[in-house]
Amino acid sequence: LPGAVLVGAGLWMLSGCAGMLPAPVDAATQVRERAEQRWQHLLAGRLDEAYAYLSPGSRERVTAAYYKGSLKPGMWRGAKVADVECAVVDVCKVQVQLAYEYMRPGVKYESERSLDETWVREGGQWWYLLPR
Repeated sequence: LPGAVLVGAGLWMLSGCAGMLPAPVDAATQVRERAEQRWQHLLAGRLDEAYAYLSPGSRERVTAAYYKGSLKPGMWRGAKVADVECAVVDVCKVQVQLAYEYMRPGVKYESERSLDETWVREGGQWWYLLPR
C-alpha cells in the first residue's frame, strides 16, 4: 500500500507539472515569427542577419556576398506577413505585403505588392527557401 501511495502521488505530481509546460507552438506561428524577423533585418539593412535565415541548401547555392549584392536595401518601406499556410509537412507558404518606393528620372513611386515565400523545416528549424 505505501508503494501505491507513492506511485499515485508521483503520477499526480507529473500531471500537475505537465499542465505547467508551455503549449507547443504550431508550424504557422513559428514560420510567421521567423519570416517577420527576417523582414525586420532586411528593412534595417542588416543583410548578413537576413542571409542567416536562408535554408542550408540555399546557402550552399548562393554566397552571402552574392545574396547581399542581389538586394536593394533602402527601397523597402515596410513588410507585413499577411498569411501563412502549412498544408504540407515541413513546408509553409508565406504571403508578405511589401511596401516599397523607387525612383524614375524625376519621379518617386510608392507602391505595394504581395510577395510569396516558401519556408521549409530542416533540422528542427524553419528556413526561407531562396527561389531558384
